[in-house]
Amino acid sequence: ALAEAVGRIAADRALRGRLGEAAQARAEAFSPGVLVPRYEAVYRRLA
Repeated sequence: ALAEAVGRIAADRALRGRLGEAAQARAEAFSPGVLVPRYEAVYRRLA
């Protein structure tokens, strides 16, 4: 199953593009600019 999935991704340029864009968007959710303010808010509530 894994080999089939890798083969499909390797063969399909559009799929690679969509997966890459989705991965980038997901990674941005964990960027310092997003996470730091959230952590600061938690620490303020706990103080």
